Amino acid sequence: MTLKEFWNYYDNGVIPDNCKNLSMKEIDYCIKKYDLGPKMFICYDRYSFMDKEDKNIRITFDYNLRFRNKKLNLKSDDDLERIVDNDIYILEIKTLDRIPIWFTSILSNLKLYPSGFSKYKEAYLKTIKV
Repeated sequence: MTLKEFWNYYDNGVIPDNCKNLSMKEIDYCIKKYDLGPKMFICYDRYSFMDKEDKNIRITFDYNLRFRNKKLNLKSDDDLERIVDNDIYILEIKTLDRIPIWFTSILSNLKLYPSGFSKYKEAYLKTIKV
């Protein structure tokens, strides 16, 4: 949905015609049933790559991870706090199937192994000063 459509949904509960799928209906149901609302604003910069031949794999590098838990609108860039050090990059490999053997070999040679990381969790931990 566009930003304008989002604000119309957020402010008035209007689901755009192009978003009336099962996923959006489930999201809308949960928001209304549990009275959900924004609690944290998280933003980051991203480099995104896709294999020219295999469209089932996408690789992203997220960096400059920032958050705030006040002024929770999308229109402000003020008062952002870093989630991690500025020189940290988060590599995500997204695939519909399995990671190709050529890429697995590269990751292995670089000694890169799967690890869990949550932007929201890390930002939340900063708010409670653990």
